[in-house]
Amino acid sequence: MFKQRLQRIVIGLITPAPTVRNEEDRNAARLLAAIALTLIGLMVIVLLLGVYQPLDLLTYAVVIGGMAATFAVYRLSRTRHYKPGVLLLIGIIVASNIVLAFNDMNPYHAIFLVVPIFITSLFASVLATGGVATLAIFLTLFIFGRSEELLSRTLVTVLFILMISVLIVISGMIRRAVQHQLKERTRQLEISEARFRAAIEGSLDSFFLLASIRDDQGKITDFRFVEVNEHAAQMVSEQREKLIGQLLGDRLRFQRDNAWVDKYVQVVETGELLEEEFQIVLPDQQIIWLHHQVVPVNDGIAITARNITGRKAAELVVRDNEARNRAMIAALPDLLFVISRNGIYLDYHAPEPAKIPVDPAHLVNQHVRDVLPPDIAEQIMAKIAEAFATEEVQLVEYALDLQEGRREFEARIVTYQDDKILTIIRDITERREAEQSALEVQIERERMRLLSNFIRNSSHEFRTPLAVISSGAYLMVKTEDRQERQERAHRIEEQVQSITRLVDDLVLIARLDSGIMLECEPLDLYSIVSQITDGMQTAAQKKQQQLIFKPESQHVRVNGNLEILSIALLNLIENAVIYTPPGSEISIQIEKIGLSAMVFFQDNGPGMTEEIQGHIFEAFYRGDAAHSTRGLGLGLAIVRKAIEIHGGEIQVNSQPGKGSLFTVILPRLVDDEL
Repeated sequence: MFKQRLQRIVIGLITPAPTVRNEEDRNAARLLAAIALTLIGLMVIVLLLGVYQPLDLLTYAVVIGGMAATFAVYRLSRTRHYKPGVLLLIGIIVASNIVLAFNDMNPYHAIFLVVPIFITSLFASVLATGGVATLAIFLTLFIFGRSEELLSRTLVTVLFILMISVLIVISGMIRRAVQHQLKERTRQLEISEARFRAAIEGSLDSFFLLASIRDDQGKITDFRFVEVNEHAAQMVSEQREKLIGQLLGDRLRFQRDNAWVDKYVQVVETGELLEEEFQIVLPDQQIIWLHHQVVPVNDGIAITARNITGRKAAELVVRDNEARNRAMIAALPDLLFVISRNGIYLDYHAPEPAKIPVDPAHLVNQHVRDVLPPDIAEQIMAKIAEAFATEEVQLVEYALDLQEGRREFEARIVTYQDDKILTIIRDITERREAEQSALEVQIERERMRLLSNFIRNSSHEFRTPLAVISSGAYLMVKTEDRQERQERAHRIEEQVQSITRLVDDLVLIARLDSGIMLECEPLDLYSIVSQITDGMQTAAQKKQQQLIFKPESQHVRVNGNLEILSIALLNLIENAVIYTPPGSEISIQIEKIGLSAMVFFQDNGPGMTEEIQGHIFEAFYRGDAAHSTRGLGLGLAIVRKAIEIHGGEIQVNSQPGKGSLFTVILPRLVDDEL
């Protein structure tokens, strides 16, 4: 305790002024203060000794004056003007020694001039030290060398001063060289420490530097925190300054529970690196995963710890996904193949190996072309290339003859990684059979619906004319009036023609449905439409309608069958005349657009809803359930089939109350411009 208190007092006495910031200047100021205090102490001792050994008056004056001057030097050492104090101190010592030596005329007193030479070497350069030594020798020779009686002692003194000066200069040079080396090493250490601190502070990992704690037998019992970075302090929920100096066992008790101290001791004793991943519970009860490296550093260890909780969670997700994928794949009834970009089988999953056309054990490393029939293999290879090009799922359907018979498959091809394909193959034989059965059922239902419609419509359409014929024939037999008999015969003939027309429509729709090959020839579409329009003028005039034909061009040629095409166009004009109210206008136009010939039929009839437009081209469909108009509902069905057989199409655009526009589009002959 006394020693520490004395040390604090001494440090307080020699501490320089705060304005002296350079460390070298501060050290020099401390040294000057220490020398000044030492000299003052020596002078006090000399004065005390004077009580027992009286001194002459000049000596008292020199000692007391020297004390005052040295105290002034001490005061200067506590300020930023310590350098003038050095010069003053050297001057005081030189002057005091010269005065005392001259007073006694004893050259040996000049020996004490080595003191200012030594002090100069502590604060100044070698050149300055040599200068002070030269001055001391000169003053000794000047004062005592002129006396032959004192010459021998003077030379001895000068020789002593010279030898001591040389030693002081040499030691000063050595000391400065050592100081320079120490300064350079200190600078390197500071740079190294700065790099070290920058590295640990800039690291995203937690860093701990710990020193070993040993008992009296030299056994390591614990570790003390020497240095930590901010990440490390945050990890253990402690301030960095408080953590440094604490014991590892006291601070992180979970380490003792997990025997980590023993492992750290082994690192120090064996010099081997320790690297592990483990789970810990932090002081705030948070559970984290750490990856840490422990390396020996002198009689301690350096620990680098990284929080890998996120990585472990991601690995767990990956493992769960892999397990789930394996379970899903194992439960899949489909065949799975991993195929390389060039068509080599790399792996497979086959719940039913019998469905693979080759032995599964020999499938891997086989090419698609060596496993599948050539046509199917080429389809697969083409879809593989397309999958890589578009990065979209590709579908291929094919059939194979297997042991149990012919089976149909659907292959879904999707890119897998950078150069692989995942192919999922499903047996769709049962699905195709079910679809075929459903289609057949649907066709049968449609057939029955059409048959039902036909029976319902035809029964009405045939019953009416037959009733007229029957009643007319009966009345013809009963009447004797020639004119009435002729009228009855004419009505019967009209009804026969109506029935014939119905039968002709049935025969024609049957022919068109059978997919017959028509005998086609170049036709003048303008002439056909013109003749049909002229033929319908009488019917239109009876309803006071204007049937207007306005062709854009009179040179429109198409390749077709005159009979079938004429019937189709006639049906469209007849429908317009039938459904357009009296006094209205019916417009027919022909245009050439690109490579198509287009015929437009525009009327001012009642129009149709979208629902009716979706059914009007169906066979036996009638928009008027009350049968207010004649026919079986085959007219527009015949039109569509006839136009489609000619490679064309028919479109309708209609709104209730705004009439209808039918458009026939036919491919035209390119030479119709000639």
